Amino acid sequence: MVVPMNNRSMRHVLKAAALSLVIFGFSGIFFLGSTETSPAGTFWENWYPLLIPSVQMSDDLQAEIFSLSPSEPVSISNTVISYLSYNGSETVSLIDFARGEGPNRFDPRIDPWMTGISDYFHQDIYEIFYLPNTLSPLEYRRAFENSEILGGVDWILPDDESSLISPVLFAAVILLLCIGCFRFIIPGGALLFAGYFLTVTGQDGLYPLLAVTALLLRLAVTERTGFSFRTILPFLPAGVLLAFGQLPLRQLAVLLFVFSVFAGALLFPEVSVKRPAVKAVKKSRLTWKRQDHDFFEPVSLMSHRRPVRKSRKQPYARAFLGAAALAAVALVSLQWPSERGLPAGIPAARSSAGEWTYERLSRTSSVLPDAADYLKHRAYQDSFMYGGTYALPVPGSSVSFEDYTLQDGRIMESRHTAIVFSDEWYESSLASMSISGPGKLMAGEAGPAEILVLSSVKTGISLHKLIIYAVFICVFVLFHLSGLHHADSKSSIRSNGKFVLRRKQQAA
Repeated sequence: MVVPMNNRSMRHVLKAAALSLVIFGFSGIFFLGSTETSPAGTFWENWYPLLIPSVQMSDDLQAEIFSLSPSEPVSISNTVISYLSYNGSETVSLIDFARGEGPNRFDPRIDPWMTGISDYFHQDIYEIFYLPNTLSPLEYRRAFENSEILGGVDWILPDDESSLISPVLFAAVILLLCIGCFRFIIPGGALLFAGYFLTVTGQDGLYPLLAVTALLLRLAVTERTGFSFRTILPFLPAGVLLAFGQLPLRQLAVLLFVFSVFAGALLFPEVSVKRPAVKAVKKSRLTWKRQDHDFFEPVSLMSHRRPVRKSRKQPYARAFLGAAALAAVALVSLQWPSERGLPAGIPAARSSAGEWTYERLSRTSSVLPDAADYLKHRAYQDSFMYGGTYALPVPGSSVSFEDYTLQDGRIMESRHTAIVFSDEWYESSLASMSISGPGKLMAGEAGPAEILVLSSVKTGISLHKLIIYAVFICVFVLFHLSGLHHADSKSSIRSNGKFVLRRKQQAA
């Protein structure tokens, strides 16, 4: 026999399920904290340029930069170039090559790749290092500021745009939304930790998304009728950005544990406030004589509903919600697209898309030597002795030479293939490109990139994102601040039903 579950048992089950979801959601904090973050750089996907004035460079300063980096940076000191010699392939460091070691400047083996890659490391009065993005720009800045050697150096880290304004505004949005809503405190705590995670990892561009999501979460947790349109509202901003390709999947992981905590908060039953019991009716009123309707008590037509007193908390609650919406608008406004000047030209990769194929490589046009130029350099050094040229080889093509032998008193001519530019040659050449120098920078891109020298850089987010955020902030304002879906609307309907029932009782 199945025993039906009463209301009290159902509330216990909901509380247990809600607590499990909240614990599961907050366990995502340990997952985020244990994974290595790798935010994309402004100029290179996996590297941050560091500018040091050339007059302040020294061996101790370079050693300090290398010691503070989790892995080896890319610099002129650890960049090597290879060239063909009579004994095979030889290498020389870029510094030694600039000093005149290796082939002299009139040697025909010197190609544009060998003479052009030094521009990656010298621009105007600055020498450029490239730091790996295993640390965020904020963490690099803290490490450099705490260094005794780098403390007196005018170093510049252009990727570091961190400020206290965005974290403070985001925290203000969350704290204002927590006022007057106990159920929002649980997902609000998850959002605050997500904001701390973004601050540490230097991903300030996600603050507007988290703030808009927080506004819609506040709408959802105050809904009293269970699942409704408000429940799916918090998922829409991230879903729309993901659909339009404006949100990378690795950034979506920051919101997953927040949504799990939010689901647990929705399952928590509302705290019902018990009304004081009605006082017992005086005995003097029950001393009537028994008659047909001795238990009938007249009900006034005008007393079907008590006069509703306007709560003083309602204006304050709406003021807090309005302040949260204004703080979110200010946070989004900080991401308005603009252009920022740079102290010197900085090499940067642009249009990094597509596959590493001959067709894609042959279409790149760069200011500095790029991946196509590296393959030209490799092909030229491999085929120089056989009459090869500095050009991007077509896959499957080859370089051959004529050979003459003496057989039976006659000179016989034959052709021999010196090198075939097969798919294996392309794969091995691209693998060797990532060993050192600018090739290591380009190998971290998603595809062959156009290399430019930027004197300014665009900041902020795209207009598409700004429009999406503005739309959802307006949705929050319409729902919570304009009086739509007022909380007393359903209670008034129930009161009207009681009024009709009392009219029927009086008519009887």
